[in-house]
Amino acid sequence: MLGSVFSADSITSYSVKTPVPLNQPVTVFGIFQDDANSHGNNLCSFYLLDTATNTLIDQADDDFTDARGYFAMSFVITEPNFNRDQNYAVQTVCGEATDTDSFIVGNFESIADSTAQNFEFATDSENVDTFLIVGFILFLVFAVILVVVGLKKFGGSL
Repeated sequence: MLGSVFSADSITSYSVKTPVPLNQPVTVFGIFQDDANSHGNNLCSFYLLDTATNTLIDQADDDFTDARGYFAMSFVITEPNFNRDQNYAVQTVCGEATDTDSFIVGNFESIADSTAQNFEFATDSENVDTFLIVGFILFLVFAVILVVVGLKKFGGSL
């Protein structure tokens, strides 16, 4: 009984890899030991937090520790929930133990990712109208310039 008074659930070797590129998984790992000195088959929950507002953004799938107490979690970071160059945190809860570590969201992993995002932006229904209006205005300006140049040539040859 005295052993349980002085021992408590703990998480050690807790680590979150940083930076995490967009569209790539954030990975957290560590070792859990409960107050009964048992390691395996303990449920751990993983929460992704906005460090600026200390609010919950998302929750990753819960997972059990292995026979030695190791746990790991991966969660893909995507916009708009996670923004580049911003700090976020992963909070892990196993039994009565909690540990938190932060990570920063980096740039895209490849140019194909940024191209795909830019294409989605350009073809979004709210943005297409703006592009069409700006395109029409540029077309009118180009047409006026061509007409003026054509009139000067035609007027100069008479």
